[in-house]
Amino acid sequence: MCEKRRAVRVTTHGIGSEQHAAGGPRIPLAPLVRVLHDGAVSDMVITALLDELDPLPFPERMRLLARRAGEWAAEGVLRARLDVLWGGDDYARGLALTLGIIGRDAGSVIAGLADPDRVIRHRAVRACRAVPVDPEVLAGLVVDAPAELRLRLYATIRRARMRGLADRLVGAVRERHGDAEAAKLLISCGEATVRELLPRIGYAAGRWDALARRHPGPVLDEAERHLSGNRLEARSWWSRYGWSVLSAAEGEPERVLSLLEGDPRLARVGAGKALTFLAAHDPRRVARLLSRHVYTGTGPSGLGAGTLRRLAALDLPVLVELGTRWDGPGEWAALLKRRPPSARAELFEALSATRPVSAEPLPEVLLDVLPRALRTREAERAIGLPAVAEDEARVLHYTAHLPFADAFPALLTATRRHLADDRAAGYGLLIACVRRSADPEALGTVLNGLDRLRNEQDPVRARFVTALSSIPPHRFTGAHAPALTAIAKDTVEARDASWSTRTALTGLAVRLLSARSEVPELLDWATSTLDGLAGTGRLYLRDLRRHLRRGDEARFIATLLPWLRRGAERAHFEPLFGVVGGLGPRAHGLAPLTELLARAAAPGNVTAVAATAISLLLDDPRERASRVEDILLGDTSTVAVHAVWRTLCTTRTDLLDLVFEGSPPAGGHLAQGVRWVPGHAQAVDRWLPRQQAAYLRLLKAVIGDAGTRLHIRAAAIAQAAHVPGGWDLVNRYVDSPNTVLDEAALAALVWTSRPAEALGLLLDRADGDRARVAVYSAGRAARFTPPSALAEPLTALLASPKVTARKEAARLLAASSVPGAMDALHATWSTGPHRDVKAAIVSAVRHLLDDPRAWTILEEAIADPEPAVAQAALTIGRWDIAPRHAAAYAALVLAAGRHPDRNTALAAWNAYPSWSAQAPGGTATIADAVADLDNRTTWRQAAHALVWLLDSGVPEDTAAALIERLLSATGQPDALADRDLPARRRIATLCSDLDHWARTQDGTADLAPVAAAGRLLAAHPEYLAEGCTLLVAATLPYGPEPGLAAIADRLHDRPLAAARTAEAVETWYASRTSFTPEPLLATAEALSTRGDLPGGLLSLALVVAVAKATPERRPSDPAARGLVARLRRHPEAEVRTLALNLATAPE
Repeated sequence: MCEKRRAVRVTTHGIGSEQHAAGGPRIPLAPLVRVLHDGAVSDMVITALLDELDPLPFPERMRLLARRAGEWAAEGVLRARLDVLWGGDDYARGLALTLGIIGRDAGSVIAGLADPDRVIRHRAVRACRAVPVDPEVLAGLVVDAPAELRLRLYATIRRARMRGLADRLVGAVRERHGDAEAAKLLISCGEATVRELLPRIGYAAGRWDALARRHPGPVLDEAERHLSGNRLEARSWWSRYGWSVLSAAEGEPERVLSLLEGDPRLARVGAGKALTFLAAHDPRRVARLLSRHVYTGTGPSGLGAGTLRRLAALDLPVLVELGTRWDGPGEWAALLKRRPPSARAELFEALSATRPVSAEPLPEVLLDVLPRALRTREAERAIGLPAVAEDEARVLHYTAHLPFADAFPALLTATRRHLADDRAAGYGLLIACVRRSADPEALGTVLNGLDRLRNEQDPVRARFVTALSSIPPHRFTGAHAPALTAIAKDTVEARDASWSTRTALTGLAVRLLSARSEVPELLDWATSTLDGLAGTGRLYLRDLRRHLRRGDEARFIATLLPWLRRGAERAHFEPLFGVVGGLGPRAHGLAPLTELLARAAAPGNVTAVAATAISLLLDDPRERASRVEDILLGDTSTVAVHAVWRTLCTTRTDLLDLVFEGSPPAGGHLAQGVRWVPGHAQAVDRWLPRQQAAYLRLLKAVIGDAGTRLHIRAAAIAQAAHVPGGWDLVNRYVDSPNTVLDEAALAALVWTSRPAEALGLLLDRADGDRARVAVYSAGRAARFTPPSALAEPLTALLASPKVTARKEAARLLAASSVPGAMDALHATWSTGPHRDVKAAIVSAVRHLLDDPRAWTILEEAIADPEPAVAQAALTIGRWDIAPRHAAAYAALVLAAGRHPDRNTALAAWNAYPSWSAQAPGGTATIADAVADLDNRTTWRQAAHALVWLLDSGVPEDTAAALIERLLSATGQPDALADRDLPARRRIATLCSDLDHWARTQDGTADLAPVAAAGRLLAAHPEYLAEGCTLLVAATLPYGPEPGLAAIADRLHDRPLAAARTAEAVETWYASRTSFTPEPLLATAEALSTRGDLPGGLLSLALVVAVAKATPERRPSDPAARGLVARLRRHPEAEVRTLALNLATAPE
């Protein structure tokens, strides 16, 4: 009996038969079918299962396997039969894994994780979500698992939120593969683990958005720890992580609110995302937060509609305070728009009261959200303003905001002006007035008065039709149909009708079709218009799904059916395709549309029409499987339609035999004798082995046909790599004399089911002519190779004569957790390799900093005279390194500042400020670099670095002491051709940097170092202007009084210095996003009464600063205008002249 069973051959599923009827070898059954003792499992059972699976499409096969798994598990034979399948080929092992997953067999998942086939491994990793696997087994697996498998496992753990497993694995992963991989598991760990590890490995976690959402508590703890430290480091850390930390607002809104309220520096990172959750928690506090000076950059454009609605619902005083910060017309409009119409006037009046009466009209964005009566009042006021009255275009613009009866005569006249652009603008304004009007007759009045539009140019007609399509559909009635018909007729028949005009007309027809199809006249107009437009090109009716009410599809289609059928009767299917495409998924299940699509897809229609209809028919996922069979049986050439081929590949795999076996596909889509070249095949792993073999035969024919274009042959090689069993076909073209095919094969090998097996082959070619492909592909092959198997080939490659190959070997050794990687890298470094190889090793050892030899390499690299090598050691950012290594690396950065190469030293000085807290001894070194007048290369970057160190808590006299050293410099070159007063030039650079630094600080910064430098310089007559400029920067953040008066005292009898100081005052306030004008005007009044030139200039500077902060950018406030008038009578002529030049109103 056993012998008979052993002789059984399966003739349909492709496993076991020696030869298939259509030709081609079979995979022998012997490895799969075996006889076990006691009859527990027999080859007959497996053969019967395979026979049942063979004729089924993929979904049915999965359902059958689910039933069998349940039955065998109930009978207690599942494990034994899985053992049989696990002894078979790739297909058999895939079945075993599927059955094991369904039966929740952990052994099958473990076997799948160790399978040589990458597709099976990927499925096994995903199965860890559903099948419990012993964490100890997985911990042992990750020690030497390929990188690609490890990363997939981490992603599965993250998606399934398997906290216990993540907690168990993260330690083992960190010990074996480093912080970067452990950080990938961090988000999946429990809160206690995150709180413990985040300070240590958070630097390697990249963005913290998801981490902050899932573990807001530990992330906020870490943020508070960093923000309480060194000010410069805190700002640097927040600029890197702040945006992500604010994602914690979703889970901890109270703590995030407190964080933002307590530290204004944090506003420098956009808080818009967090404000959505914060406003839901406490909108009143959020409004106060946004009202603060430092938050003025966070306007309505960065907030969601829900947040704005919550803010707009607050009390009037809160909104007025917010409106004083959000003082632009767009910001006011955003607030008003979210208020009920009845409450808008009150808010607008309250906001307007915070500003002086303006001589400028309201912009349109604000007018459009005002109640009708208020809008009319403001429009009438605008028309009466001199600045508007003298400009006809502006008068018409505001006239369009008046009631329709008042505006119509003027706007109608505007449509009859001489220039086409003016007429187009007139039509646009006329329709805009209709849209705003409540007069039900307004639209009819306009449409019935279009006697001149017929003969207009296309730009004018386009402007009118575009504006008309913006009118809400409910405003149109059947009485408007005749006028609309004339517009459509003129547009379609016009020789110069542009795409934009036809698109606007299509949009209007679609909107009326979807929203007003119950009105017969409008329905007739819309369908006839679309008919006419369909003759000019494809109909795009995507707006249908947006405007048509949900549930109204059947009624809508019933209304359109006569129109669609008339088109189908004359083989005009564009309206049908437009409607179906416009409805999208909402067209599924509508029988009339299906019937018409089937008619369009029938053989005999134009190929492009039939292909479009087939694609639309197969767009319905519920009917796709049954429809594709009818389509393919009617015409096998439809396999050339992408939608058909995709469905065969993914769902109806049983129909693949129709196109793979027998006569080649031929019909309406493929002419007789034309070879079908299959496109990209999705989900090839769902096919039966014989189908995969048949597909490979087709690809083999394409690749081997010398008459086929090279890019198609190369694409076929790439596709063959994705087919199980495609290795042999791809490998056949490695070392092909045709370069394109050879390189295509080398690139494709790593996409086969066993990419690791390609590594040796690729590395053998890494130093040849194909290195550009082989080296790149080797990187992917290494990801699929266990780290222990990488050591030998990569170490050998590191000795290659080709520099490119050695660089890639260094990178892969360090990045792939290869045992002994540091031994190989250090040994190669010791031989003094090529410059580029040394740079690659330096970059590579960044991943291995726990090994002391990595620091030896970095220290030698910093001292290397070759700039490329030294600069490679300076590429680590402050927050890209483990905290335990930060101090050591900061010392390297400081040492690099003394490198003889200028660019290397510059890079070091530019980087040093962010590392200064870890290497605090650098301040004196930087000062020496600036004070050394023989150093003409790096002093400028050193000066920049010194100024930015003021944020790190350096002594108050740091800058002043350096300036004192420069002031005492003697024997300087004076007015020479190649050099001139170097110490003075350095002082000027320091002053510029100090001024810029002070102006960019927030209210919590300590500006004493700037003030000290300013006082020192102001005491030297030749540096008075520079000193006073620094005093301005150090004084104004605390208010203009009494600092400006003291500065004015220093400027007595120094008119040029006074002018430069006044300019500095203007510049300082220009850099502020908002300030309160009253203190400035009060100080300006006091300074103007001094009667001297410095007081007058500083007074005028304050007035100009206030003026530039207003929308008009003029002194519009009565107090400011009065002060300007008094300054025009100032004792100093220069002050009088400047005040006379400052206009308070346009002329």
